[in-house]
Amino acid sequence: YQRRVHGKQWYQRRVHGKQWYQRRVHGKQWYQRRVHGQDGGQVKLHDDGVRLDEHDEELRADENDPTGIGSGDGKPLVEESHNPVAYTKDGQEATLYGCYVIPKEHIPEHLHSVVLDLVPDDRTFDFFNYCYSHSRFHYGMLSLMRRGLEMLGYSYLDVAGLMPQVRGRVHLLSEAQWKLLLGGREDLRLLDVGAGDGTITYTIKDWCSEVLCTETNAQLLKCLKRRKLDAVLTEDLDCVEVHAFRPDVISCLNVLDRCNAPGDLLRGMLDLMGPSTQLILSMSYPYEPVTEQDGAWVEPEQKFIIDNDTYGSAVESFLHYLDAAGLDIKRMCRAPYLSQGDNANPVNAFDTTVYLLQKKP
Repeated sequence: YQRRVHGKQWYQRRVHGKQWYQRRVHGKQWYQRRVHGQDGGQVKLHDDGVRLDEHDEELRADENDPTGIGSGDGKPLVEESHNPVAYTKDGQEATLYGCYVIPKEHIPEHLHSVVLDLVPDDRTFDFFNYCYSHSRFHYGMLSLMRRGLEMLGYSYLDVAGLMPQVRGRVHLLSEAQWKLLLGGREDLRLLDVGAGDGTITYTIKDWCSEVLCTETNAQLLKCLKRRKLDAVLTEDLDCVEVHAFRPDVISCLNVLDRCNAPGDLLRGMLDLMGPSTQLILSMSYPYEPVTEQDGAWVEPEQKFIIDNDTYGSAVESFLHYLDAAGLDIKRMCRAPYLSQGDNANPVNAFDTTVYLLQKKP
């Protein structure tokens, strides 16, 4: 009705905003000169200095970049001298560089030598830039689409499998950071447990000769197969395909706090491990486990007992379970599990620790 009464141009400007309309009417070069000045430059998108390079402002997922956040080649999209801000579960600001620091005084002394100190790299900056430049679009049309599908009876995980772009982008470690964690190993056989839509899997698969994913949701399984990833539908890893795979590395990333029986899942992964098999686990703190059942988020039947008072107490609580399971820590690092947010909080960060584990001799 509004478009019919006021006309197409009025409607486009109202829906897409003045900047989009100016760029469409006058052209990209006119718009860049108006925004950046005659000599070009960069646009400040956030008070803390997150910047967007004009040549990389329209990142899109394609077949060569299933993560959807750009190649990471060339000039970083966010200036490394700045410390962009993400937002935690409770809405508090968290500076990016601080999300990678493990306070060694808060972890047992014998683990100091296995701490891998990481910093955000080009891929991390690419992800920040993507979220800051696309949050309006993502939480406009896509949010409406998600709510529409949920009203039709689809669960959150169903929607994530049917339309991964509705869920938004996620990022944990870059390809280079995974290689550091794995100690430079390549040509690995990777079993990714709870792979979701495969976005994180794609950042590891460069160092793998073969990948098998598992999922509990049928729509996410279809999404993995659309991305040309071998995948099986299983709740407890007790299936022929998984047992026949014989992985060199098993990954289970931010799954233990989102499944119904994390203890059983951990025992299932231990049963698949040989003496040289390595296990990558990631856990977000504070530990707040939930699982989806019949479209609703509920408390799981099994839960770890984790002291959420501080980062150090939470890590130490989880280490007791790893020790009881007979696992040695080969490396550990801290990194934010980043997800695309909304206009108010463009990037959400979950404080995450990643462990590289191996069975004790």
